[in-house]
Amino acid sequence: MKNFDGKVALITGGAAGIGAAMARLFAAEGMRLVLADINAQALELTAKEFRDQGVDVLAVPVDVSDRGQIDSLLAQTLAHCGAPHLLCSNVGLIMFDALENMTEQAWQRIWSINVMGVINIVNAFLPHMKQLEGEKHITLTSSMYGFISAPRMGAYVTSKYAIMGYGETLKTELESDDIGVTIIFPTMVGTEHLKNSTDILASQLADHGVKQSDLEAYIDVAATHCQTTLPPDQALRNLVDDIRHNRLYSVTHDGPTDTFSQRSTAILKAIARADR
Repeated sequence: MKNFDGKVALITGGAAGIGAAMARLFAAEGMRLVLADINAQALELTAKEFRDQGVDVLAVPVDVSDRGQIDSLLAQTLAHCGAPHLLCSNVGLIMFDALENMTEQAWQRIWSINVMGVINIVNAFLPHMKQLEGEKHITLTSSMYGFISAPRMGAYVTSKYAIMGYGETLKTELESDDIGVTIIFPTMVGTEHLKNSTDILASQLADHGVKQSDLEAYIDVAATHCQTTLPPDQALRNLVDDIRHNRLYSVTHDGPTDTFSQRSTAILKAIARADR
């Protein structure tokens, strides 16, 4: 999608962090905005900031795990500005726990938001995007942990791996419809993602709490992957260019290069053994 000016961008998780940074990027390109977020109060504050700058913004509180709320978001979007040219399915809850301790209820909650929330947003808007003339684009927010692993983050890692597979397949299937796809892989971005995730999970899973031992196990490994924290706007500095060139992968840091290289090398060696 080369030209952004005057077009519509819809961003879930748009009240803060990476979602709000996306909104700032696209507003600077002249786009109209539809922002959705589970936090209605934060969403309205963010929307007001854009309105005060003269940006056309529709703000809709949405829990992306609820299909009824997604249908309402779709209806309000179509009525306000029509189908989006740029759809940013940006959502994710972090949960810390050893895999053996994860209950079925915990798995279902993570999956309903991190995977099905992303997919259901795309499924709701895609038929309407296909009817638009010209180029369109979809971004999906995965994570650095969509291609490497970390202890005590198994549920999050699993969900973000799923988004990478979904996005890679989606790109192949939508090429003939002139709809591009970019998967974003953030890490070490200065947001309140962890706090917000913990607050949401604590309100929905009575027995869930973050244990210090889990955090320490995660931090010990994460520090070997990336040591630099970036503010959201800087982390997304290449996103507009990646969308313009329809690049599949958009990575915020170069930190995990060694870890990913080791994983790729091990896979290539396994393929070589199979070819003997």
